[in-house]
Amino acid sequence: MAAMLKWYQASPIIVPETTLSTEMQDWAGTDNLADNLIVHAPTLIFWGLEDSVFMPSSLDQLFTIAPDHVVHSFVDASHAIIHEKPLELALAIRSFLNP
Repeated sequence: MAAMLKWYQASPIIVPETTLSTEMQDWAGTDNLADNLIVHAPTLIFWGLEDSVFMPSSLDQLFTIAPDHVVHSFVDASHAIIHEKPLELALAIRSFLNP
């Protein structure tokens, strides 16, 4: 995991700055910006408690963005949770889609 983080940190890729079109500026300047960023669909969130990329405080932001959510957290998983817990994730997804 540490090697993956170091690879991202050392990446020479630079995301260029962009300017918003007038239409986007108008949209971004509205009072409804927060409403436009809300995920209204039921949302399944997997969280590895040993994640060194996203801190647990990030969950609060996810809860705001996706109010209809279910969280499955794993004590012994990291940011690579899909590789560490594939069976558990598959079963949780199946249960989420077929309650």
